[in-house]
Amino acid sequence: EPVLGWFKLMDLRGINSQFGYAQGDELIADTARLLRQAFADRHVCYVTSGEYCVLCYRDEAERGADRLQSQLLNYKPGMSVQSKIGFAVWQEGEPTISLVDRAKLALNSILNSDRNARFYDSALDKEIHFRQYIIGHVDEAIEKGWLQVWYQPIARAVTGHVCNEEALSRWDDPVYGFLMPYRFIPLLEDSGLMYKVNL
Repeated sequence: EPVLGWFKLMDLRGINSQFGYAQGDELIADTARLLRQAFADRHVCYVTSGEYCVLCYRDEAERGADRLQSQLLNYKPGMSVQSKIGFAVWQEGEPTISLVDRAKLALNSILNSDRNARFYDSALDKEIHFRQYIIGHVDEAIEKGWLQVWYQPIARAVTGHVCNEEALSRWDDPVYGFLMPYRFIPLLEDSGLMYKVNL
């Protein structure tokens, strides 16, 4: 199965700041060389700002990513480089831009995790659709009362009497059912829409 991988050097800006732009430029060139070694005889392309694209086959993808990651972790003494890569399997008749988008979405889904590689799969597809749903329906949820304020009493430990209360958010959605805050608040915070909930 043909696969497109979208590869990113993590914190290139920090590397430039700590080691200088000449070292950053050398790292960019060396990474291209290491990518060509990790994915031998495959197409590798530098895109921008420490991001690369690679075309390979599925059975080579994770093995190549692991090989590249281990080489970058030991790049130079005192200079350990982190990287991430997202993969998408090409589907018959799929436009190239869609394949690129899916690979980038797979990469973006692991940027804040300890995973180094991820394939775009049905689980990620569900995550993305859920995210789009929450972001696209926050106004409707507020207007129709799906988004609710629940008050939790705070008791003084010494007396056991209620001395205050904490306001909590709950989303009772007609499609996804009852949603706890961890399901929707991070999505709204990331998209800059949390102020609507706060108001």
